[in-house]
Amino acid sequence: MLVKAKWEGLEPGGEYLFKIGDSPDTKFRTAPGQTGSGVTFVEGGDVDIAEASARMRTIGARQDPLFVSGGGDLAYGDGHDIQREIAFWKQWHATACAPDGRRIPLVAGIGNHEVKGGYVQEGATFEQMKARAPFFYALFGGLYEKAEPVALDFGNYLSLQLLDSGHVLPIPCQTDWLRKNLEQRRSVPWVFASWYVSTYPSFRKWKEQKEIPLTRQEWVPVLERSGVTAVFTHHEHNLQRVESEGKAGRRIPFLGNGAMGVEARPQNCAESKALTRAFAESDYVNVVQLREDGATIRSLG
Repeated sequence: MLVKAKWEGLEPGGEYLFKIGDSPDTKFRTAPGQTGSGVTFVEGGDVDIAEASARMRTIGARQDPLFVSGGGDLAYGDGHDIQREIAFWKQWHATACAPDGRRIPLVAGIGNHEVKGGYVQEGATFEQMKARAPFFYALFGGLYEKAEPVALDFGNYLSLQLLDSGHVLPIPCQTDWLRKNLEQRRSVPWVFASWYVSTYPSFRKWKEQKEIPLTRQEWVPVLERSGVTAVFTHHEHNLQRVESEGKAGRRIPFLGNGAMGVEARPQNCAESKALTRAFAESDYVNVVQLREDGATIRSLG
């Protein structure tokens, strides 16, 4: 049974109780209006339903985050495996609990394993592609209502730009949206972009699939001219931090590449190695801590 509810009029920085049917009272917290003493969120992707997946989510939950940003390839259900989807959410329910017992929300992005066929089908409409990702849109369709990416804003201090690396939306149709939304948020101190397919691959080759060079061509120049803080990418199944080449402006940190439970892979891409600031053949979660005077991003594995 899928239960949907919509709450209105919630106050920033508040704690609320809810229950579904005869379930116990469950607590959640809304985002504060300002950073105040600090805001923490956890980021990762390529999760799966393995024992390692549960361990990584437990590590993330122990950091007491406001939310988890899951960059794609969550249950690996491929749009049809209902048993994997159910197993994923059972594991999430058991592990996504903060130290004080409250539930930790998930801000989900889409990857190829959310979609039947993995990627945009030539000539398909948005509605047709949504139908190829039935579990994702059943759960997160309220956020992804339009045929465009999502800008999720927290007060005036944090914004997440959630893009689609060619799974339901073609990559080029999102470039103008990204440019406009980054420009509108120049006064926001912390702006992060997130998408699934890695722009700077580690396990795969530099141009192994078309989505890899296309995000470099379409989105990196826009980002390098903007005030974006950093970018989260996934798909490669290891921990890699690189800086973009800075051809259009400043160098941007790319923090990836998606290993929140899947078996880790080696670093094979020579071009990305030249840009690498850190690498580990390891599962990890990114822990983002925002303060008035700065930010710290730790990768825990």
